[in-house]
Amino acid sequence: MLTSRYRNCHRVEQHFVPLSLFPVSRCPVCAGRRYCFAFCAIALALLLSSVALAQEESQEEVQEEKIIQKKSSFRLAFDFPLIPERIIANMDNIKEQPFGRSVQPVVGSFERRYSLIPRLNAFSKNFNFHLGVDRFVIRDDGMVRENMQADAHLEGSLWLVLIGVGGRYFQENIPNVLSGEEYHVDFDRQSYGGRVWAGLKMGGFHTTFIAVRAGKGRLWTEGNETYSSMLDEDFKILLFSDQFDVSFQSLEGRVALPYLAPFFLAEKNVFKKLEESGLFGLEDDSFENVKMVWGAELMPAGKGGVFRIVVRKTNYFGSDNDLYFGNRQPEWQGYVRFVF
Repeated sequence: MLTSRYRNCHRVEQHFVPLSLFPVSRCPVCAGRRYCFAFCAIALALLLSSVALAQEESQEEVQEEKIIQKKSSFRLAFDFPLIPERIIANMDNIKEQPFGRSVQPVVGSFERRYSLIPRLNAFSKNFNFHLGVDRFVIRDDGMVRENMQADAHLEGSLWLVLIGVGGRYFQENIPNVLSGEEYHVDFDRQSYGGRVWAGLKMGGFHTTFIAVRAGKGRLWTEGNETYSSMLDEDFKILLFSDQFDVSFQSLEGRVALPYLAPFFLAEKNVFKKLEESGLFGLEDDSFENVKMVWGAELMPAGKGGVFRIVVRKTNYFGSDNDLYFGNRQPEWQGYVRFVF
């Protein structure tokens, strides 16, 4: 038997084991048992295999997380408005002389038959779609005003280039705008049009982004009065029929924080009359205004939550003649949003 002592370390005894060419040591791991190298080799192999398995599981989790993030980049949101108001054209513009030189805005509240139609938004990193429909009845100055308005837009981006298209439609019916003992007059107007644009975008629509747009479009509007009498047949008079060219530039942005996403929009619109016909109508051949929108999306459960609240403030600077083509949202508006 050969024994050796080492200084500055614990005592280790070495033995020549029969039927083996390798020395076996007494160590704390084996508690003095023989063949300790075989025991440690098995433990090391188990340890290495567990580490390798953990690495494979970690890689699988990362891949699954990437797949989930890729799938979750597409969002479908439904916005339910909370404030039942719209900014509309003053009845004086319709009763006395349809519109005339300028449109006077008033706030109209829904008193009955308000259709709770949510606004649909679908968006991902490079895709953005919006559809909004309003259908309601407003009682204004003793008159019942039946309104229907719809707007939609679709845009997409490739690299930094952004292109889009949008459209809108508006219809209003006002029965008995004028009345007498043997007759009554009904008023109706329609407006429709669309626009296209191009621009630059950085970021994703579903998260943080900033976009610059510029585009052009056309708007058509028409108004009629229908006279009904007990003595004569009904007949319709064309009050106005105008066509406008519209150009715009806008800057929009959004910042996605863990529980809050502030956003803003600044848009300048220039309207120029191309054609007109009828007895009355808007006298201004051109006008412009600036639309400013700012607000925030509150996410109580974080970015992955379904329930959210959107608060938005809208201000217009310049002419109010865009009410010639439809209604505006109120200055303050809130939405309950569900995101899937």
